[in-house]
Amino acid sequence: HNLLHTHYHPRPRKAPVLLQSSTRAMPSSLADAGGDDNGVLVVFGTQSGTAAQAAKEIKVELQQFISLSKLDTEPSVGLVAANALSPEMIMTKVRASLATIFVTSTYGEGEFPETMLKLWEYMEGYDKGMVTDHPIRFAVFGLGSSMYAVGDQYNRAARRLDKRLEEMGGSRIIDVGLGDDQDSELYRGAMDK
Repeated sequence: HNLLHTHYHPRPRKAPVLLQSSTRAMPSSLADAGGDDNGVLVVFGTQSGTAAQAAKEIKVELQQFISLSKLDTEPSVGLVAANALSPEMIMTKVRASLATIFVTSTYGEGEFPETMLKLWEYMEGYDKGMVTDHPIRFAVFGLGSSMYAVGDQYNRAARRLDKRLEEMGGSRIIDVGLGDDQDSELYRGAMDK
């Protein structure tokens, strides 16, 4: 009887990776990133750390590309966890930056990771009347697994974030990237594109 019957039990959520920075030791790249019109900001939300790794790789790629471009004034590239600052502060930096790349994993049944929840809730409550003269220029990259492609769960958090940023009056730089853990190169296959 026990071998032929399946029993379902709720699985406890893993605690998110602690990514909050202390205000005393804020890295200079974070303090400078997005503080002017010539900065590019990479904002990430992660549950297990994979999206943080992807965000770091994106930052490094951007820095290498910028250094090879031989611009007169090179934009700074900053990296910040979505829960490292208040949502208001992050959105202030996003609005002030040249562009922002959001990196998020999809957790559970198409949900945002816990480190991105407060920022997402703030963005959901964002009113078009709050749009400033400086529109948000954005790109979104998601991490998920097509193995969980039930309904719209696959990379749902990234797709929702991309749509919401557009609704907020943002200007999309590139179509949302959908990283897949089932790909032979994992999320990097979609990130390279």
